Amino acid sequence: ASVISSGPNAGWVSAHQIGTCVITAYDPETALSSTDGDTVVRAGVTHIDFEALQYVLGRDMNLPLRVYAYRTDGTRSQITDDVVFGIQGAGVVSIVEGGNDAGQITGLRAGTVTVDAFDPERGLRASDSLGSTTIRVEGVLREVLVQPLAITTGESRNARVHGLLSTGGVTSDLRRVVSWATDNSSIATVSNAVGSPGAVTGVSAGTTTLVATENSTGIASLQSNNLEVRGAIESIEIEPDSLHLGVGLRYPLRAYGKRADGSRSNITSTVVWSSTNESAISIDGDGWVQAQAVGESTVQAFHPATGLNASGSPARITVGGTVEGLEITPMRVDIGNQRKAKVRARLSDGSETDDLRPALEWRGVG
Repeated sequence: ASVISSGPNAGWVSAHQIGTCVITAYDPETALSSTDGDTVVRAGVTHIDFEALQYVLGRDMNLPLRVYAYRTDGTRSQITDDVVFGIQGAGVVSIVEGGNDAGQITGLRAGTVTVDAFDPERGLRASDSLGSTTIRVEGVLREVLVQPLAITTGESRNARVHGLLSTGGVTSDLRRVVSWATDNSSIATVSNAVGSPGAVTGVSAGTTTLVATENSTGIASLQSNNLEVRGAIESIEIEPDSLHLGVGLRYPLRAYGKRADGSRSNITSTVVWSSTNESAISIDGDGWVQAQAVGESTVQAFHPATGLNASGSPARITVGGTVEGLEITPMRVDIGNQRKAKVRARLSDGSETDDLRPALEWRGVG
């Protein structure tokens, strides 16, 4: 960055490339200079947009509307206090411009308005790129509803809360406009900090009540025992832990996190899968293995949140020959009962696969 040192434009900074530099102000009469002046040059802004496409609230309620600048390097920064709002439709809502409460919406009367945002510094409008946002005001707040939440000890996750309106409608997320509390802080704590409102942290295993009180109306949530804190995951298990397939077949593996009390939960979508022999067995991010060629492989699941893997029970998968046919095991089912069908594939090497039921599509014939 460079800075104009004198004249009517003195102090104007021009950005040239991403980085940080120090700019100093100097007074020649007193020989004093500034002691700090770090200037951060960020990537250029491509467009600005609202955080949400639609906001729903009741009369006399508040909601935070946020505007972000999106940059060429893929990052974004909030610029709500820098923009000017344009509202198409009078008397339905008011929106604060500038200051600590910038972007605060207040519902005045029932109706729907379209809102645009203009950034005078960059000359950009939200409607120039992805469009404006819509704000709908209907009825008044009747109930505050906290979505039930289950976390593990040491884990932090944002709670979600909505309002039920007198019209039967549901508000946008109220997480930033409620006061949070838990009935038992020895089980879980919840944050009311500006940067992390509604962030719940598990302290010890147990069940407690998470309470949200809407700030403008004083209405509090009434649900009880809506927060469960489970013990930390101590080991990872893969099911099935052994599998025989034919070339070209696919099969879904599942990963489970096991706790000290013996309970476990499905963590398939949160682990990182790997195969020791991808020429024989490949696996995608959802746990589906693909038999590529005759051979064998060990499949591992790593859980980044705990740093654990299924070291004690990885899945061993073998691949026989090509598929020559499918065979369903004959079965009898009494009226009113249910039974799992079983199907195996005959392979060219003379072997049979394990049961392929979870991997196939099924059709019934009357």
